[in-house]
Amino acid sequence: YSALESRLGADIYNDEAMLKEYLEGSGDIHSLVAKACFPNELEGISVAEVKNTRPDLRKKAKAPEFACQFGGGPGAISDALGISKEEAKIIYNNYLAAFKGITEFKKRGSAFVRQNGYVLICEHTGHKLYWEDFKKWREIEDLPEYIYKREYSEAERKEHEGAAAKWDRMALNAPTQGSGIAILKLSMTLFFKWLCNEGYFNKVLICNLVHDESVIEYPEELKDIVVPKLKEYMEKGASVLCKKLPIPAVPETGLHWIH
Repeated sequence: YSALESRLGADIYNDEAMLKEYLEGSGDIHSLVAKACFPNELEGISVAEVKNTRPDLRKKAKAPEFACQFGGGPGAISDALGISKEEAKIIYNNYLAAFKGITEFKKRGSAFVRQNGYVLICEHTGHKLYWEDFKKWREIEDLPEYIYKREYSEAERKEHEGAAAKWDRMALNAPTQGSGIAILKLSMTLFFKWLCNEGYFNKVLICNLVHDESVIEYPEELKDIVVPKLKEYMEKGASVLCKKLPIPAVPETGLHWIH
């Protein structure tokens, strides 16, 4: 898939800036993030021009892009780029201001998981990710502050608050990663049924599924049949769970696993 989790994120977070770039712009989200995070350096430069004009900032923008979409904060950006936390905080705030859909989804997800003890991974399938010791965490969280501080050491309080921070991140990250896996499984189920119906069972082999791609082996004479069908069913599976924009599948053929 091409940018599976990023495109899924645009759909799930309902982020206006990301959706507009994918549907109407160049589709270069790395450049879009660069424009958001480094507005002064890229003033007057369009998103489409960033890749050729300031490839250094486009590359640099990947750190806040991945950190923020996976629930990280200024600390993660600071570590990834080797910059001060003050500078990282500015980049982080720029990102949140530009991608309001992600910001709002993160707030809602944090409140939901802290109240209910699970993350709804995919609303279309109903898959959930459960916080395994949520009941204990909730009991501690509901204690009056003076009892909480009296009964628990600083280390225990840090552990309690760290658990919440972890599930805040999961509430943002799990829906995109989990929905991505659901899409890949659905697409391969459709592809497998087609193989069986066409009499290609045990002739075309589904060797492995790796993150956002499938690894297929087939006889050379079936190349012109199998390759477009695999693309078709991967895109069909994506369209079932990603409604606001398409997720392209890009086939690559060779004598070995290319990636």
